[in-house]
Formats: sequence, structure tokens, C-alpha cells
Amino acid sequence: MTDFLPDGVYFDLPEDVYFAQERFSKSDVKKIRVSPADWWAESYLNESPFPLTDAQIEAREKARVLGRAYHCARLEPDRLDERFVRQLEKGDFDSEKLLTSDSAVKARLKELGQQQTIKGETPEERAQRLLGLDDGSLIWSVELARWQEDAGQRQPIAGLFWDQMLVDQDHLRASLPIHQMLSGGAAEVSILWTCQDTGMRLSSRLDYLKGDAWAELKTFSNPNGKELEQCLRDAVMFNGYYIDVAFQLQALRAARDLPAFGSSDGSPYPFESEILEQLNALRDEPSHSIIFQQKGGVPNIVSRSLELWRLPLDAAMIEGALSHDERADLWRNRKIPSAVHQRALIEIESAKRTFLQYSQVYERGEPWLPFDPVGRITDYDFPPYWLEKEVK
Repeated sequence: MTDFLPDGVYFDLPEDVYFAQERFSKSDVKKIRVSPADWWAESYLNESPFPLTDAQIEAREKARVLGRAYHCARLEPDRLDERFVRQLEKGDFDSEKLLTSDSAVKARLKELGQQQTIKGETPEERAQRLLGLDDGSLIWSVELARWQEDAGQRQPIAGLFWDQMLVDQDHLRASLPIHQMLSGGAAEVSILWTCQDTGMRLSSRLDYLKGDAWAELKTFSNPNGKELEQCLRDAVMFNGYYIDVAFQLQALRAARDLPAFGSSDGSPYPFESEILEQLNALRDEPSHSIIFQQKGGVPNIVSRSLELWRLPLDAAMIEGALSHDERADLWRNRKIPSAVHQRALIEIESAKRTFLQYSQVYERGEPWLPFDPVGRITDYDFPPYWLEKEVK
């Protein structure tokens, strides 16, 4: 049975503990907007999830480990070698010197004029006998044992991915503005809170939090060769990053009234306390950044923020005639959500409403069958350009 954590701001909370909490997150918003049944099938309410094959389970776990490693490399580079290690691979050695089997060890002993086998000798002892001759041979079983002892409890990452992570690290450090956004704060900050209006238990996990700003790191690919800015806009739209930003902003508002918990003795570390003090002292909301890093070694690393607020027309008309302080007060008191922000808020509230409606109808463990199983699709449901397209 999962030990459910109280509302609070958690620094360095293990990922598996965070995801074990029965709370509603930005990912749940996007999933339930697909359909309530899609959300239920992968949720904690499904007590009999569709069984996965051993291969699927193994692939999922490898993907999770790799994802954690990539996040650590980008957001907590100083901890990468503490938690992960490059997997030793045969390709790391000179193939002419590496012996990968006991038969190869025997053959090498014969080449050196040595007795191939000695009565009662184990393969391990035979390998050590060859190494004692100091002929430059490398024995895979010996090298692997040394690596395993050095690796300890660290999780291994395949060499291809490990090497790419180091390249990505170098690219991040080379971009001073991006490096500064991911410095001086705390990575993987979890906020658990309860919605005052609905009583829903909510959660959000910020990639990086500072006293006056937060950042989300997103990787992207561009297989179709889109112009970069269009590629980023499409990622914001189709991956729901606008929902992420709006939901996290709600979490940070809630965080101002929540207790904080560190990872060692239950109290935040000094710099973490400072982050929260700065956050609580802000007159305005913290700024945000979506940091995009292109996959495949392409050094496209850029930060973009969403325009979350605008002024009503009457206020915008007088903005230019005001002093700096007057403009700040105008924005503070008259700002309204931008169109993309408003869309995110509507989708978040719709997702919450859907969750509450289905939760009231179905008992825990019951499948969330659609409320509207029967309906029809009309001409108005199709884009006009498709209906009017010439058929050859």
C-alpha cells in the first residue's frame, strides 16, 4: 500500500514515490482530454491493467531509466556519475587484444607456448594465469567483473546514449543564457496540493525551480525539416506544453501556502529554503522558460516563454504614456489571460470536471465507460477543405 504524502513542496522526492501518489497532474489533464477511458486504463483506479509481456515491461523500464539519466545529465550534471554509469561494451576495447571466451584464452596460452589447461583449474584461474604473463591480452570476463565492482548500485546506460548525453551536456554549458536558467536552483521539485474549489488532490513536478523563475526542458526532433520556430510552435500545440505551463503556474501559486520538505532530515536544505523565501516574496508571478533541445546531436538549444497575459484594449491604449512603475501597476491590476493561456485554463477546468463527473458515477475499479456511447458524425464535424477537395 502506497504511503500518501501530505500537501507540500518536496525537494529531491524520488520519481517513483511521486508517481505513486494518487493525484491529478498535467499529464492527467492531457490524457483525460483524449478520453476518460484512456485516462482510466492507465490510472491507479484500474485494478486490473492490461497485461504487458516481459519484453514490454523490460523495454518500459529501460526507457524510464534512460529518461531519468537524460534528465539528470541536463538538470543535475554533478550527480550523473553518482547515479548512473556508462555500460561497459566489447566495442570499447581493441578487438585484437580482447579475448571474449575461455576457448580464446586457451588459444592465446598455446600461442605463448604455455600449457592450455591445468588439472583442477577454473576458467577464472586460467584467465588470471594468462594475465600474469603480461602479454597485453584483455579478458572480457575480468574487465566486466572490474566494471561491475566499480559500478556498484549505479544504473548502467548504453554507451551510445551515454556518449550522446555528454555531448548534450556540453551544448547546454556552451549556451550561457540556457546554462544560467538551469543553475542556482533545484531540480525535480514536486508540489502536492489540494484544489480549494473541488477538493481534488493535485500534483506537479517542475524540472527546475529558482526563486523567481522555473524552467521545463523538452527535447524535440525535426524529421520533416520544418523551420525551427514553426517546429517549436507545433510542439507547444500538439504536445500540450501550453497546458503544462498553466498547470505549473497554478502549482506555484499553491506552493506559497505549503510546507516544504527536504530529502534528508525532513527540512529543506539552506538554498532550498532561500528559493521558497524568494518565491513567497515576489509581488508578481515567477517567470517561466520552455527550454528546447534538439535530438540527434543538433546543437539547437533555445528557450521560449509563452505570452500568458495581455492588457484589455482600454488599458493597452494608455500603457505607452505611463511611467515604469505605473505600467507595472497596470499590468499587475488589469492583466487578463492571453488567448493561449485562456485555452489552457479552459482545458484544465474541463479535465477536472470530467474527472469529478466520472468519479461520482463509477466506483473504484469499475471501467470508465463513455457517457455518450451512441451518436452521429455530421458534415460540420469535417474540415471544409476536405469535403470540397476534388476527387480524381
